[in-house]
Amino acid sequence: VVLPGFEQQKSWPVLVVNNTESFPNVDSLHQFQQAANDEGWIGLAADPIDSEKDEHAAWRWPCLAAALDYMASAWPGSKNWPIACGGMSGGAKNSAFIAADLARAQREVIGMLMVGCNQDMATVAYRRQVIPRFLAVPVFLSSGKQDTIATPVQHEFVKSSLRGTGFQKVRLESHPGAHDI
Repeated sequence: VVLPGFEQQKSWPVLVVNNTESFPNVDSLHQFQQAANDEGWIGLAADPIDSEKDEHAAWRWPCLAAALDYMASAWPGSKNWPIACGGMSGGAKNSAFIAADLARAQREVIGMLMVGCNQDMATVAYRRQVIPRFLAVPVFLSSGKQDTIATPVQHEFVKSSLRGTGFQKVRLESHPGAHDI
């Protein structure tokens, strides 16, 4: 989704949104779209046809890669636009893998937004194929003080784990809510 006044010659930051399990990424994009647009970001989510989905979410990267290729054919400069990945709960975990895939593809990954995230999947993604520059990607964790699914204690553990792996910029902020954005 592009912003009013979009000009393809300009560099635009892109927020790639992922959902949990095999739920459509586009559904989750709607939760982040207004905030992204308000800050001058383009929102992007990519989904396959239902028959191509599997329980392991192996479809996420090929669909996103195809969407980015399509964008580059329409807007050639977009292949140099900065990208952040984000999601809620399992979408946050999936975003860590997508961010690593983007880094492997030599894209400019400028951040990971992990809302309601109770496991450090960025370390798992990093260890699958070490990409030293991936450790420089900033990570923003958002935790609900009343969250019983991804508890504040689990968020502290994720933060500590990321730092222990070598992620250089990790920030954890809490909000008064539960397992929500």
